[in-house]
Amino acid sequence: MTGAIPAADGPLLSGPAGRSDSEARQRLPQTLHVVADKLAPIALCFAFALAVTLSLSAIPRRSGDAHQYVAMALQLAQLRPPSLSLEEESAYRAWLRAQPPESGFADGARAINQPALIREGRQEFSHFWLYPLLTAPATVMATATGAHPLVAFTITNAFLLGAALWATARTFGSVPALFVIGSPLVWFLGRAQVEIFTVALLCLAIAAAARGRWGWAALAAAMASTQNAPIAATIPIFWGAAIAEWVADRRLNHRSALPNWAELRLALVFALSAAGVALLHPAYYLLRLGVLTPQELNGGIAGAWPTAGRYLAPLIDPEIGFAAWMPIVALLTLAGLALLTKSVRHAGIENRRLALTALCAAAMCVWFLFVFAQTTNVNSGGTIYVSRYALWLIPLVLPAIAVSSRYLDARVPGIMLIGALALFATYLSYFHPNQGERYVEHSPQAAWLMTHAPAAYRPLPEVFVERELHIDGGPRVSAADPVCQLMFILAAHSEQPCALTLSERVSLQQRFSGGDAAVWVRRSSQGAGSVTTATLGS
Repeated sequence: MTGAIPAADGPLLSGPAGRSDSEARQRLPQTLHVVADKLAPIALCFAFALAVTLSLSAIPRRSGDAHQYVAMALQLAQLRPPSLSLEEESAYRAWLRAQPPESGFADGARAINQPALIREGRQEFSHFWLYPLLTAPATVMATATGAHPLVAFTITNAFLLGAALWATARTFGSVPALFVIGSPLVWFLGRAQVEIFTVALLCLAIAAAARGRWGWAALAAAMASTQNAPIAATIPIFWGAAIAEWVADRRLNHRSALPNWAELRLALVFALSAAGVALLHPAYYLLRLGVLTPQELNGGIAGAWPTAGRYLAPLIDPEIGFAAWMPIVALLTLAGLALLTKSVRHAGIENRRLALTALCAAAMCVWFLFVFAQTTNVNSGGTIYVSRYALWLIPLVLPAIAVSSRYLDARVPGIMLIGALALFATYLSYFHPNQGERYVEHSPQAAWLMTHAPAAYRPLPEVFVERELHIDGGPRVSAADPVCQLMFILAAHSEQPCALTLSERVSLQQRFSGGDAAVWVRRSSQGAGSVTTATLGS
C-alpha cells in the first residue's frame, strides 16, 4: 500500500551513486518486491487480529484511572450524566469492591472520591467524558451479556486503532503501520485508558496531513484534545501548513493570490468545526467546575518552566523514554529525517508535502515534550515501565518511518516487513495484554546503567524514588540504590539505608544549610562520593 506516498519519487530516495529507486528496483528480483507488497497488508491484518484476540481474552485489570472511565461509561450507557450522584457513587463503589482482588478494581474504590471535583452533589472526574461516550454502546452490549465493562473498552479501542492502522497503511504503507502496533501500545488495547484514543486520532491527523487534507488533520487533533486539552494548541500548526501549501501552489501555478468563495467557505467550516470540538473540554469544565480543566483543581499541573532533564525525559530517559523503549523506531526516524532534509528541494509534490508534514510533526513534538513536563506525576501509573505520554510520539514519526522504510526496501526487498514483524512479536511478548501495570520498579535499561555506568545515569527524583522503593507518591522520602552508589536525600527526610562518610555528611549539611531541599550523592566504584543539588521538579 503506497497511497499518497509513491514507491519512488525522484532523487529523494536515491542511492549513494545517485541512482533512483526505480533503477535500484531493476537490479533486484522484481518478484521479491511484489511478494513483499502483497504480504505486508496480510501481515498487518494478522498482527491486529492477534493483538485484539489476546486483549479480549486477558483478565480484566484496572490500570491508571480506569475506574473513572468505567464509571462514566456505565453512567452514559444508562443515559445518565457522566458524573455520579451520592447514591450512584455508593453503588459504584460497592461494585468495585465486589470485583476479584486480582483485577485491582477493588483498590479503585478508595480513589473515586475527589472532593475538589464535587459540584451540586455530583462527583465529576479528572478525565473528560467523550472517550467513555464512544464506549457507551459497547458497554450496553457488555452489560446485557454479562461481560465485564473492560470488554467494551477493548472493542472500542480495537475500532479506534483499526481505523488508525487503515489510514496509516493507506497513506504511508502497511510496514509503517506495523510499527504503530509493534510497540508498547499493544498493551493498552485491553485497557480502560485513553492512550489508544489519543494515538489513533494523532495517526489519523498525520495521515490526513500527508495527503494534503489539512482541515481533516486539524479536526482529528481537535478530537484528541477533548481528552488531553493541550493537544488543541497543535491545531494552528495544521492551519499554518495548509496556508503555506496553498500559497506555494498559487505561486507555482501563477494563480491569483486571493481565494475564491468556495475555498473560503470550506476553510471556515473546517476551522469552526475544529475550534468547536476543541472547546468541548474547557467549556464543560468551566461550566461545571469553574476552571478550564480539572487538573487545575487536583494538582495535576506543575506550571513551571521545565529543566532540560525533565523536558527530555519522555524522549530519552532509560526508565520511561521513547528512544529507550523503541530504539529501532528512533533510529529509523533519524534516518528518514536525514533523507528528507537532504533531498526535499528536488522531490515531487508528494514528498514535499511529506516533508511539510514531518515539519508539523516536529513542531508538535516540541510542544508535547513541554506539555509532558508540566505533569506533576511524570512516573504515572497505568503503564509498563514506559511513560504513556511517550506513546503520543509514535504517530509523529510516521513520515520519517515511511521514507526510511521505502529507502531500505528498495535496496533489500522485504527487510522492513521482516523487521516490523519481529518487533511486533517482541513487543507483544514483552507487553503482553494479560499482565498488570508495572511502573514502580526499574526498567532493565536503567538497572543496567545503575550497575555498570552509574555516572551516566541522571534519573528524575520522582522516577528514582518510586521505582527504588516500589511506592507511589513522588519524591517525599529519601532513597538509595542497593549498592549505595546513587542516593537521593531529602532535607526533611534525610534517613536512608546507606551510611555516609564524614566528607559526605559535611557536604550534605552545607547544602541543606544553604537552602537545598534535596541532594544527590553519587559514588564512584572506588567509594568517593560527590554531593550535588537535586531539583525536585526536574
